[in-house]
Amino acid sequence: MTFDPRVGVFPGHCPHCGEVINAATSETGSTLIRPKAGDFSICYACLGLMEFMDGGRLRKIERKDLSPADRELVDRVLRERREMQS
Repeated sequence: MTFDPRVGVFPGHCPHCGEVINAATSETGSTLIRPKAGDFSICYACLGLMEFMDGGRLRKIERKDLSPADRELVDRVLRERREMQS
């Protein structure tokens, strides 16, 4: 799969569940903000955490790998996602 500059990620698979990952949005929902190395993402399918590496590739991370501020953000996003599902 090749890098798509429109979405800023290499199409690939979630390292947690294998779901296809082919796009990313910012915490505001904007697709105009491209992810950069060190940014994290949450898989929409399994809610697994991933970190962007150079070139837009993803690697598996755990909640403990995040800063306290990012943990708060993840907790908020996961809470909102659970509310949407119920």
